[in-house]
Amino acid sequence: MRDDVTENTVTEQIEIFRNDLVETRERLAESDAMRRAATQRTNLALEFDNLYNQINDPLRPGCGTECRNHMDEIERILNHSPTNLAIPPLGSEPRVVDDWYYRYRAAAEEILTKSLLETDEAAVKKLIREVESALLEYDTATRVINSKGGLGALTSMSDLSLDIEREANALLPEDDTVTHRDIDPTLGRLGEIVYAFQNGFADMPNPMATAVSIVLASVIDFLPFLLSFALFGKGRLERKVKTGTPRGPGGRVIT
Repeated sequence: MRDDVTENTVTEQIEIFRNDLVETRERLAESDAMRRAATQRTNLALEFDNLYNQINDPLRPGCGTECRNHMDEIERILNHSPTNLAIPPLGSEPRVVDDWYYRYRAAAEEILTKSLLETDEAAVKKLIREVESALLEYDTATRVINSKGGLGALTSMSDLSLDIEREANALLPEDDTVTHRDIDPTLGRLGEIVYAFQNGFADMPNPMATAVSIVLASVIDFLPFLLSFALFGKGRLERKVKTGTPRGPGGRVIT
């Protein structure tokens, strides 16, 4: 019964946890920062493909007017000039043309990579990797129970879900934030209570153990009250006050 309670509770919370993380991963992947970076990479790759075909024209190998137009577009995409390498003129040897092309392209791609590190794309990709790692770590109830102590894992799941939600909303637009449902860590303790009642009063595999537990629990619950009455009951802390007129030997009044 205890294993069933634990597995059912963990299964329900993992489903909530994973659904929220999957949705957050999708929103991050579709964010403006990721779209802009993907567009830059695609446009740059397209221009380099066109440039390669242009400079390897069998009839006019080398870099002419059309080649330089592609280079201008590449610099526009990068907002930077990749290199000052000597440009092979028309009629250059194919080997020279290819060598220039690959060095030029490597320089341009390095510039793009460095420039994207200064945008939100790098932070978004890092958070997506953290989400994917969490999805692998908390994949099934069986795995969580065996590797993370069962119901005790609910606390770490709750903290992780809140952290990812906060980081994602810091990167997403204000009108496109995510909201993760609560992972209640107290369910672990509730599950133990349910199990205890079921085991002790319904299944009752050991009636004597149940009876002893009730007696001990009663003693523990009422012992503080008994001690309080014993120590601080009526008359224990009251000062004795003498009434009447004090008299000395022979009945004389003492003043």
